[in-house]
Amino acid sequence: MERLARTIRTSSYALALFLVGVIPGSIVLGSIVGFFGWSLAGLPIDGETVTPIVFVVVPALLPLSLVARAAVGESAVEKVFAALSVPCLCVSLWAGYSSVAASGIVGISGVLSFGAGVFLALIVLADAVIEWRLADPRASVQRSG
Repeated sequence: MERLARTIRTSSYALALFLVGVIPGSIVLGSIVGFFGWSLAGLPIDGETVTPIVFVVVPALLPLSLVARAAVGESAVEKVFAALSVPCLCVSLWAGYSSVAASGIVGISGVLSFGAGVFLALIVLADAVIEWRLADPRASVQRSG
């Protein structure tokens, strides 16, 4: 059970890093590529496919991973993360419904979903840094004098 909890915790950190770093970078890269009319190695990916994934699916995966993390973990921090993630999950579900109802067009609901996901991702990354600092082997060494 401990291994499953560690795997889910690590996946939530990876999703948060992906949401904060990779997605905005790919949006900028896609804008540059689209501006110059370049092809991305002939990939059959267009804006209608990528936009719901970026603005709806990925921001929904992070709160789901935090709820799963709280389900298998025993820490109070994980329970707080699950409570914080529920509104973000609701916004992502609303964005998904709005996208389907509007025939694949992601409007303001997608932008709000992405913003809520980035906000939650920053909190999760702060937790990752704190956990990394507390797990530092030098921090647990006590000097005897």
